[in-house]
Amino acid sequence: MDNKQFDQSVGKQVNLMIEKLTDDLGVDTAERKVDHGAYVDRYGKENSGFISFSEFKEIYLNHVFFSDTRNMNREPPEENLIRALFNTIDADQRHRISRDQFAKFIKNKAPAATFFERLRQKARRGGHRFALVLE
Repeated sequence: MDNKQFDQSVGKQVNLMIEKLTDDLGVDTAERKVDHGAYVDRYGKENSGFISFSEFKEIYLNHVFFSDTRNMNREPPEENLIRALFNTIDADQRHRISRDQFAKFIKNKAPAATFFERLRQKARRGGHRFALVLE
């Protein structure tokens, strides 16, 4: 799969995941406040308040992929596509997604950080090593 097609596929998965999770959670009303971080509470067993990649994959398969009856006889997407989706949400690249990050992802209908924000964070952490790579 070439890079452009892969990027479009990740973008489609981001939109699909947001749509499915939003539908699953329901809508905020005057009587009921939606808890957008509920998935992290439910699936985050390794570290309280966070989900790892394996836990994220479980959320994706249970609530996005297999929730669509048309996918019951299909193979799940490749793991690298799910990992790319995970990395899109994991703005600080700590290899885990916090409850707040996940809630913002669903509520704002977009990842918490753009590619350039993530690159800026890497530059701050990498310091001179990152500058040497750019030269």
